[in-house]
Parts: sequence; structure tokens; C-alpha cells
Amino acid sequence: MSKRPMKRFNLSIGVDLFNRLEAESDRTGLAKSGVVIAALDQYFSVRDAQPVMKQLQEVLEKAEQLNNSSTTKQS
Repeated sequence: MSKRPMKRFNLSIGVDLFNRLEAESDRTGLAKSGVVIAALDQYFSVRDAQPVMKQLQEVLEKAEQLNNSSTTKQS
């Protein structure tokens, strides 16, 4: 059984991701701490971050769409 080497992550990416998730959760009224903690936990505990990064990008895009649609409805 061969082990894949752990990939090294750039911490500035994690900080940027945290800041973006925090901003999105503030704007959309999501449970900020739960979203941020779950996302960062997944991000730093997986061997290959690509699938997680893709999922997080989709979450951010969906949150932005929901935020935009709720802003449009309020006008």
C-alpha cells in the first residue's frame, strides 16, 4: 500500500478563503461560524484540496446568487 505524500498548502490561501467565507456568510445571514469552521476543517484535513476548493467556490457562488436575488426582491 503506497502512501501519497501530503500536499503543502499555502496558508495565505487559507486566510483568503476564510475572509471570503466570512464576508459571504455575513452578507447572506448564514451561520457564519459553522460555514467557516466546516470549510476550513475540510480544506486543511484533505490530501488533495482541489475537490474541496471546487466545492467551496460553488458555495461562494451560490451564496452570492442568493444574496443578489434577495437584494433584488427587496427593491
